[in-house]
Amino acid sequence: MVEDRTSFPTPVNSSGGLPMIVMGFMLRYPPNTRAIYQSHLKQWLAWCAEHGLDPLAVQRGHIEAWGRWLAEHRKLKTSTVVSKLNCICGMNRFAYLDGHIPLDPGAHVRRPKVQFVSTTNGLTRSQLADLLRFAELDGPNTYAMMCLLALNGLRIGECLAADVEHLGHERGYRTLFLPHRNGVKVGTLSLAIRTAYAIDRAVDGRQTGALILGRDGTRLKVAAARRTVRRLCRQAGITKRITPHSCRHTFVTLAL
Repeated sequence: MVEDRTSFPTPVNSSGGLPMIVMGFMLRYPPNTRAIYQSHLKQWLAWCAEHGLDPLAVQRGHIEAWGRWLAEHRKLKTSTVVSKLNCICGMNRFAYLDGHIPLDPGAHVRRPKVQFVSTTNGLTRSQLADLLRFAELDGPNTYAMMCLLALNGLRIGECLAADVEHLGHERGYRTLFLPHRNGVKVGTLSLAIRTAYAIDRAVDGRQTGALILGRDGTRLKVAAARRTVRRLCRQAGITKRITPHSCRHTFVTLAL
């Protein structure tokens, strides 16, 4: 992904060191973040090329102008604009700290203010109970996935990336080691009793491989997990839009 230098536009008068700077910056992050940052950087470099700017010689006003262009002409959400600006400012800070540029143009870039109000649909206790009941009827892997999402609050990526080898015991609790929790941090999660029971049924004595399997016996994909959640919602009579992240949202809300 990040090694494909030709996938990035070449801005006018750009320094020959730009591809190495981009690669160095991107390789600091896990694959999912790199994929997002690759998209942001491609858009930024294309904009610089269109306006005849060298990305390693831009000023703060250029970055802020790009942010306004994203909001006013591309009609992007404020949170998306902030994410893109953070990426570009992060790359400039990386270039500055490594001595590739004399000043950091992104140090004082103004970002739009984001209203931190969640728009994710959640479930009531009764809806969650119905969803878990239909998940258990659907099969051990579906039930284990839904328990990890709704009773332990895992992100869908964390849930599907987990392997059987990540399971363990600590102080009497069934645990799950998460090697890439929240970006690059690691963590060990104590599983709820119901989740531990569901996972033991799904693993069924296996010693290696993916924790959650699809119907074909391979690691379950994110798209298939989303379809499964939608199907379970239809069976449970839940009409609002529910995604795997809605289960994590429900876990946090009910915990509070």
